[in-house]
Amino acid sequence: MKHSEDEQRKFLVKTLPEMLAIQCGLAEKTTLDAPGGNINRRALGYVCGFCEAAFQVAWKQKSDRDKDQATIAEILIAMYGMRGSEYMNDALSCINQPDTDFKAGLVNGGQEYIQWARTTGKPNSFVPMGLVKHLNGW
Repeated sequence: MKHSEDEQRKFLVKTLPEMLAIQCGLAEKTTLDAPGGNINRRALGYVCGFCEAAFQVAWKQKSDRDKDQATIAEILIAMYGMRGSEYMNDALSCINQPDTDFKAGLVNGGQEYIQWARTTGKPNSFVPMGLVKHLNGW
């Protein structure tokens, strides 16, 4: 039985924070906050790219950008409470202006999700760890 896009979005809002929380649990630092009160834009980009790639895999086509952004906001809130709203506002500002750290994280998160999706269940399957790297500042 094929699930509707809304059902798939609900599933992703539940599972993606769990997948990302595993990486957070392995990091020394678990929030997207950087020293000096700034946001770790590379880590934020990673989360956004990971989610966007999951949407592409789920729908096998370009999806609705507004719905995707709202879903990412839900995921960030599920992970970080109301601080997730601030992270989403920062992500939106990064999308509208050149931010090399955010874009590097975005690409890395997307690549890691795709690689994980292609190899999951196979011997030597890929384990995404980029968020750990970005949270720890490696």
